[in-house]
Amino acid sequence: MMDFIEFEENMKKGKVSNCYIMYGLEEEQIKKDISILCKKVLNPQFMDFNYTRFDGLNVEEEELINACETLPFMDEKKVVVVYRAEFLRDGKEKKTNESEDEEEVKASPKTGTQRDRVYKALISYIDKLPPHCILVMYYIISSKREKLSSRITKLGKMVDVVGSIKVRGDVLEKRARQLFEEYGGQIGAVELKYFCQEMEDKLPMLSLEVEKLCSYTMGRPIKKEDINALLPPETDRDIFDFVDALAEKSLSKSLDIVNELLYKGNKIPSILRMIERQFNLLIQIKKSVSRGKSKEVIAKELGLHPFVCGKMIEQSRKFSEKSLGGCIDECLNSEEALKSSSIHGATQLELLIVSCITS
Repeated sequence: MMDFIEFEENMKKGKVSNCYIMYGLEEEQIKKDISILCKKVLNPQFMDFNYTRFDGLNVEEEELINACETLPFMDEKKVVVVYRAEFLRDGKEKKTNESEDEEEVKASPKTGTQRDRVYKALISYIDKLPPHCILVMYYIISSKREKLSSRITKLGKMVDVVGSIKVRGDVLEKRARQLFEEYGGQIGAVELKYFCQEMEDKLPMLSLEVEKLCSYTMGRPIKKEDINALLPPETDRDIFDFVDALAEKSLSKSLDIVNELLYKGNKIPSILRMIERQFNLLIQIKKSVSRGKSKEVIAKELGLHPFVCGKMIEQSRKFSEKSLGGCIDECLNSEEALKSSSIHGATQLELLIVSCITS
């Protein structure tokens, strides 16, 4: 098993395997590394012919194996990618609202029996994968504490597994320094160490956060204040992700994030207030945008950093004013229920999630 840093180092050295399983919290990190792989092994002139992708929720084992067996066109290699590879998970199938891109055609998820069939076919086929084919399968984990399935553990004996392994200390600093240089950022040793302390165990987000800082500072030396401005407290990021999950109508992802917040020691009344605050900000932002106000004006009025305000403007577009108002009402109802009834706090949070998703 390797992390994304080791994978990228292997690509630079030309060490390419013919099958990878990738997983992580951030799909952009996985897409980036698949792009690095494709650039390494495929002739760009013939990439359209030698790059094939399948939706793992709907792929049939016969079409997947046929794609791997088909010879590349005017090139030595071909790459076959299976995204949303839910057949790699154990147990009951999870539904997902993740979309690979805007061109994707939505289809119904496969049943558990079909999913099992794809997995069993892979177990039998994987050691017969022809040398001209590089097969990549990936899925997005919903929590930092999600364990690898027994299916991946079994396949991992035959293929390379690439994922969000914890990276800290000198290794993390070295990787961050490389990224700052790639994006043209200037950062001193003290600021780099502070940045890396904030990014510990968040490897999939590292490249994105470095890019944000470099874009924001536009070539000037990065200061601690810049890092604080663009890296809000982890709890704030969790609440932002939670509201995103509600927008996606993802019950399982919403519950995972709430459980993560509780695991970190956050109290239920505090979680409710943070959720309500987020919805209140979003409805104010949505109304301001509808009145034609700029991001800078909205940020100043609400006391937000312009970059954070921009992200919240994007998030506000996922809701209607009516649904945001409904979510705020549900938060207030939940607070009242906690004070006036004997209902368990965790149960009340679950009811709140269901109400917001269905509102």
